[in-house]
Amino acid sequence: MLPTQATGSQPSSTAAAGQSVATALTLRVRGECPGCGADSPGDELCGACAGWPVCEAGCGRRLRDGGSCESCQMAAHHVAIAAEAGEDGRCPGHGGRVCGRPVVNLGLCARCRIEADRERVARDAQWQQSVAAAVTAAEAAQPVNEPAQAAT
Repeated sequence: MLPTQATGSQPSSTAAAGQSVATALTLRVRGECPGCGADSPGDELCGACAGWPVCEAGCGRRLRDGGSCESCQMAAHHVAIAAEAGEDGRCPGHGGRVCGRPVVNLGLCARCRIEADRERVARDAQWQQSVAAAVTAAEAAQPVNEPAQAAT
């Protein structure tokens, strides 16, 4: 038999009910939006009060920079790579190649699913490079404002 361990906390689930409001506020884990009272880390404005746009894919999340959230992007990717398994329940293949292995996920075998995910990562990297190149080109095309020289 193991010995019992002494703890500094009370084992009751009603222990918090006896705390004062000030004590409860100092022990609170999540912050609160000063505008509406919703959960918000660090007592900052929540996304709705800060005016952040809603996820373009329609999940309702608020994103600081707009666009689609990562979860919706992954869901769209899954829809894009999902395949109909063959009549025998085998993988139809990916990238124009017939496979025939047992289906594991999204109508694809593990190997074809990995290939599809690698293609997604490569497309995302190519997109990020093209965006960075476009930003660099746009910044290079802007005239440089030189500071006015102080009169001596």
